[in-house]
Amino acid sequence: MSKKVVIFGAHGGIGQATAEQFLRAGYVVIPVPSDRCNFLDIESIDTVSDILTEVNPDVVVNCVGHFDNGNNEPHHATFDINVGSNWSIIKHYIDNTPKTPVKIIMVGSSAYKSGRKAYILYAASKAALYNVWQGACDYFTDSNVTVGLINPVRTRTPMIDMTTPAFCLEPVDVALEILSMASTESNQLVDMKYPEEN
Repeated sequence: MSKKVVIFGAHGGIGQATAEQFLRAGYVVIPVPSDRCNFLDIESIDTVSDILTEVNPDVVVNCVGHFDNGNNEPHHATFDINVGSNWSIIKHYIDNTPKTPVKIIMVGSSAYKSGRKAYILYAASKAALYNVWQGACDYFTDSNVTVGLINPVRTRTPMIDMTTPAFCLEPVDVALEILSMASTESNQLVDMKYPEEN
């Protein structure tokens, strides 16, 4: 029987590329568009839990993200999406211990390592996500849940204005790393680099 993967934020950038790669690998893909779960609404936690309960996936990938380029938005917009969306998934498995292995994969950013003046809240939210990953790994020790965090460098997605940088990853680069991570039953942290840095 084919494994099932739920992909939140599956209709843009990294999410769409990830869905395509999982399909090619033979997974049953359940794509959840970003607008299905409004992570600025606390009720979305229930929506996420309902989806995960109904599907009972082997892998959960969260590609939902919010980038405030210019420090122009209230903090909750950035944190509720970049941190809260991942917390909704983790909270489901805290409350509903799975009987079979489940891999949660979160997409962070290289910005988690240092604050950046042009997008303070974005970098701070990704640093918070790193701590969420650490805490979740500790919480799920000796359980059927493992957690992965992928931190790509700047990637060519609709979320980010790509008119300036000379170097960037393509969404498929990140998608392939996510697919690789899905095949392992251990906690993982991957800091992606530009190809010329490898």
